[in-house]
Amino acid sequence: MKRLKSEKKIELSYATVELFKPTIIRIEITLDMVVTKAEAKELNDIMGQLTQEQAVPYMLLAHENTQFDSSSRDYAASEEGSRYKKAEALIIRTLTHRLLADLYLKINKPIKPCQTFTNEEDAVDWLLSFL
Repeated sequence: MKRLKSEKKIELSYATVELFKPTIIRIEITLDMVVTKAEAKELNDIMGQLTQEQAVPYMLLAHENTQFDSSSRDYAASEEGSRYKKAEALIIRTLTHRLLADLYLKINKPIKPCQTFTNEEDAVDWLLSFL
């Protein structure tokens, strides 16, 4: 992520939310856990705080054993859960992540553009097209 400069970072017990310039949010789930709607909402609220409630491109990375339950996927794809997103890049690290991303894209059908990537560099290239 050589082209991006870190502006602000918020560390939670389970995740890091970082604002970069040009304006992109990077969220990394740092624990093996099941992410529920409560965590998805908290992360979304932090995105809003960091971006002064503006929609921006963002990327999501998760620890290799992290899972996302149906309530978190429903929330993330909803109007409320998408209000601070211009576009969403999901970084795929494992087969489980690939399966969860496929469920999210095909069943939850996010309302903002969303793509999967196997590395952050390609994700950043795509996200920059939304600035």
